[in-house]
Amino acid sequence: MNALNLTKDFFDFEIFVTPDTNDLPELSGKNQKKLLVVVEKSDYTTEASGLLVKIIQAVGFQLAEDALLLQLERDTVISAQSIRLQHEIDYLISFGIPLVQLGIHLQIPAYQISKHGDIQLLLADKLEHTAAQKSAKAALWKALQAMFPK
Repeated sequence: MNALNLTKDFFDFEIFVTPDTNDLPELSGKNQKKLLVVVEKSDYTTEASGLLVKIIQAVGFQLAEDALLLQLERDTVISAQSIRLQHEIDYLISFGIPLVQLGIHLQIPAYQISKHGDIQLLLADKLEHTAAQKSAKAALWKALQAMFPK
């Protein structure tokens, strides 16, 4: 009997390998509001950290208390689903990290909220770019107001 060889050419759709759940980077924060914030570790300077704190405060949250912060190394691919297995997440905001790097294979425009299952996703530019560009700040603020209405 011949064994069936299931190679990538067998399937008529793209196959994505998810990272091992044991390789999750360290998360900080208490996650009381079920918010995952993702930044690139090499870009997360003291200035960027201060800006992120202000951004999160603008929607009435405290970064350390209300969110989980994931500082992701450049080109590291993880599984956001693996994080969800350990932490309840209702919101995900990614600053400069493409969704595919989080194991989410969707294409959504920056600064537009998208719902994926029961999670609201928001892609934004890197914090450094957001700080420098008035239009990026305005687009982020508008999206945050829609994501977290008062």
